[in-house]
Amino acid sequence: MSSLAALRLTFIHHLYALVGSVAMVLSVVTAWQIDRAAPFEYIRTEISPSPAVEGQTVTVTRHVIWHRQCDGQVFREVVKPSGQIAIYDRGYRPFPAMLGPQSAASSFVLPTVMLSPDMTRGVALYRGRVRFTNCGLTSRVWPIDIPFREEPFEIVRRL
Repeated sequence: MSSLAALRLTFIHHLYALVGSVAMVLSVVTAWQIDRAAPFEYIRTEISPSPAVEGQTVTVTRHVIWHRQCDGQVFREVVKPSGQIAIYDRGYRPFPAMLGPQSAASSFVLPTVMLSPDMTRGVALYRGRVRFTNCGLTSRVWPIDIPFREEPFEIVRRL
């Protein structure tokens, strides 16, 4: 075998190794992005009644489209007009029984003192996030945190 043929064969082997390495890196990056994707698509949040009354029940309904099934832990907060956190809730939420468009409602009772004494009405803020820890290989080590859209809602003093 001539030295030119050996050089060409070495070049071809290196080229195959380079192409294989690039293909492997691209497949790992693609798999990572798919594994880290949010399991649902947020549509909207509805808060009722509007306006909410201090000391009464408020219902929050979130409309989403589920793309895959994952269990998650939900962290919710209601923030007073003064900026103080009035309600903090953490709970486990199982994955949906089916994929596609869904609505989930949860209720809570507003504290009786949401507004400062000089206010008769104000705007509170509903916010939260979902943490998925079993939604693919990487989420067991690095959880997927998805914040809710912050949703302001009006509150009035209880008469």
